[in-house]
Amino acid sequence: MNIIRRELKANLKPFVFWTIGLFILSFAGMTKYLGIGAEGVDLNAISDRFPRVILALIGMTDADTRKLAGFYAVIAYFATVCVSLYSISLGFNAAARETVDKTYEFLFTKPKKRSRILSAKLGAALIFITLFNILNCVFPLAASSVLGYKENIIREVALFCAAAYLVSLLFFSLSVLLSVVASNAEKGARRGNVLFVFAYIMGVVCDTFENPGALRLFSPLRYFTSAELLSGRFSAPYSALCVLLIAACTLLAFRFFERKDLTAV
Repeated sequence: MNIIRRELKANLKPFVFWTIGLFILSFAGMTKYLGIGAEGVDLNAISDRFPRVILALIGMTDADTRKLAGFYAVIAYFATVCVSLYSISLGFNAAARETVDKTYEFLFTKPKKRSRILSAKLGAALIFITLFNILNCVFPLAASSVLGYKENIIREVALFCAAAYLVSLLFFSLSVLLSVVASNAEKGARRGNVLFVFAYIMGVVCDTFENPGALRLFSPLRYFTSAELLSGRFSAPYSALCVLLIAACTLLAFRFFERKDLTAV
């Protein structure tokens, strides 16, 4: 329990800053829709002039931005990027904080199994990931209520946030695994960032094609597309794939962490 409290305290300040950023993204994005509606701007007509690859970069390939739900889908795409990056950061810190700070001898020499220590650290990180994803759901609904929108987007927000939660857990588990197997902490962090950039690029590639096929497997950011979520569909195959990958990465992380020579890092 002391480890969990220590991790919660260490991660509190970053959580506050990430939460402020998410709040600004949600409220500023929802407010923008109000301004566009007042000015009578047709974003669909404007977006039709851009190449599909440009729309893919900003998550606008599948959204009808004339409707609040479609406009929210674009905000939700950037929110998913936000929660994924935050989860990668939490995963790296959970697995490598002591190595970076050169304080691992104070923690891992205690009469506790490494697996128990890692479980506590991951548990604390999961608390913040869950809270962050709950706020990702609350903020757009609060913005919609405050701004007086009459369209009901509770279903869409719930589906997009559930998808973001699964994707963030996947990036979290991948980040933990990469940090554990890396020969040094900096390399682990770099690999996690490279992995996200690769996933983002593959997501753009997937959106560039009408039927990406197997390419979609290489981008967790596109496991749940805006078109599917807006129509009320939550992909069961990709949900199962996320769960399997999360479980596999977590089990491997524990296995490698038990054998890792911390003094050599």
